[in-house]
Amino acid sequence: MPHLGHRRDTRIVGPRAEWLPGALLRLAGSVHRGRGMMLSCRRARWVPLTTALLLALGLGAGPALAQRGAPNSFATIVQAVAPAVVTIAAVVEPKTAPAELQDDEEPEEAGPIGSGVIIDPKGVVLTNGHVADAASIEVVTSDGRRYRPTRIVIDGRSDLAVLVIGDGTAAFPFARLADSDRARVGDWVVAIGAPHGLQTTVTAGIISARGGQGAGPLGPDYIQTSAVLRFGSSGGPLVNLDGEIVGINTVFGLEAAGLAFTVPSNMARAVAAQLLENGRVSRPWLGLVTQALTPELARGLALGTSTGLLVSDVLPASPGAAAGLRPGELVMTLDARRLLARIDLARALAQARAGQAVTLQVRRRDGTVHTLAVTLGEERDAAPSSLTTYRVPELGCVVRSLTPDLGVSIVRVDAQAGTDGLRPGDIVREVNNAGVRTLAAFARLVDRLRAGDHVAVLVQRGSLATYVALKAGAR
Repeated sequence: MPHLGHRRDTRIVGPRAEWLPGALLRLAGSVHRGRGMMLSCRRARWVPLTTALLLALGLGAGPALAQRGAPNSFATIVQAVAPAVVTIAAVVEPKTAPAELQDDEEPEEAGPIGSGVIIDPKGVVLTNGHVADAASIEVVTSDGRRYRPTRIVIDGRSDLAVLVIGDGTAAFPFARLADSDRARVGDWVVAIGAPHGLQTTVTAGIISARGGQGAGPLGPDYIQTSAVLRFGSSGGPLVNLDGEIVGINTVFGLEAAGLAFTVPSNMARAVAAQLLENGRVSRPWLGLVTQALTPELARGLALGTSTGLLVSDVLPASPGAAAGLRPGELVMTLDARRLLARIDLARALAQARAGQAVTLQVRRRDGTVHTLAVTLGEERDAAPSSLTTYRVPELGCVVRSLTPDLGVSIVRVDAQAGTDGLRPGDIVREVNNAGVRTLAAFARLVDRLRAGDHVAVLVQRGSLATYVALKAGAR
């Protein structure tokens, strides 16, 4: 990714610079309209008079606010990032085998449903979970090439998904993830995607709010932007002026009201890494229900000027309960990070991992302050947060894990696999006499197959188990 240069602002320096505004106001009346003039003070740099007048009137950026201004064009950013942006389309499989199709008949395409961005040259695509959850999808790159993902992993909690395209040898254009914690309200950003199927559509705006100010509908850490998003923008990147991904855009249906949200890149980076490595996301768990401490609550609980998160409940058998925390106490810091709002705790936990020991500074009800060591647990969702889909060209099917660690189900079967072979809904129990309990085990068995190998698959079909004989196809 080429580094995009920063524009330098002219600054006024020197020990006598403080008298400059008054001098400028006295000279302003003598400026000939339309003629550029330069002004100097002792040991001060020459600056355009128009700029100096803005400073004198309080309209310019003083030294404390000096930063790059609005760009004249976003073209350089778009040229750098657009090749990494993809369109994700749903595909309707033909009801008849390819051999039975007419010469002018092609598989039906349902059309674009979202966007994505390649974050690794090996073909790792980041997008929204609800975009990747279609029964059958393909990824269309900016140069028109089409790929069926060989792997799809979805995290329902963050609404993020990772798709893997290609054979692992091609070098795809990609974009880098920024440090979203450094993104500020007011920063310029560019959204690139395929709203309503219009590929490589670009809109620009600013970051209009961060989590804790204008929290998104699905969580407290969403970034709000004024860049225009529409149906089909979901999964596309929100990019800063350095051409780095600040977030993954998510369309909630609030765009008509001028509200658009994006998943911060730091969250996306952490989720993507776990999905690729483990097929699921492990989230640390403290087991506390907390709320912000308001002045009214502080007076009612006789907490004085103390600051922190007020514990309103402690879940049974949780790490918080094991540490002896009780309702009415204040959690002031986690690993020395001050906790003033719930978003502070969420961000601190997001940078930790299950099983990690952390240190809490807690103010008890009696006013004493204690330091507690707590080992974080792992949060368990009511429903699996991760649904992993894996395309198996050798067997002409797509499979999905029933849970992250138990069961593999057939999601879709290619037409050429035949009506007497595998069927959607089949649960795979064995491949060539080797038991299958996890998606990882199934993938290892399939990787050993070569084109033409005879394969016996034991599947559970309803209440009955049956063997299916297949011949492995090309990878």
